[in-house]
Amino acid sequence: MHLKKLTILLIISLSSSCASTIVNRGYVADKGIFEQINIGMRKNSVENIMGSPSYISAINGETYYYLSSKFESNGFLKPKEIERSIFSVQFDDNEIIKNISNYGLSDGKVFDYINRRTISRGTELTLLQDLFDDVGRYTNAQSVGKTAF
Repeated sequence: MHLKKLTILLIISLSSSCASTIVNRGYVADKGIFEQINIGMRKNSVENIMGSPSYISAINGETYYYLSSKFESNGFLKPKEIERSIFSVQFDDNEIIKNISNYGLSDGKVFDYINRRTISRGTELTLLQDLFDDVGRYTNAQSVGKTAF
């Protein structure tokens, strides 16, 4: 009887560990908040409604970006991004909204901007080329003791 209870408990705990988990990252917007932003509004009004942006463009701070992502993870597998939202608000020189854009996951291109590799320019040698690189490069006089310098 105890073995049966232990088996049922084990099955329940293992099946719950495989359940998917949804995690929101970045700017979490209230429902309908993007509809409150209109062309012609001032920058401080956007900040009052939306809060501080996730990112401000490096060129004169003319564009605010509100970035958010939704990830799904299953057990020990790598989390997968299932939803992305980039809300962009562009201002003119008078700090008035001149353009509003909303981008999703399908609009983007995935790239690895931190790949931990150093790209070396020039010839990439194989192992054999590296081992036999100096063969024939020096004369007999240089190998006996006279240097090439």
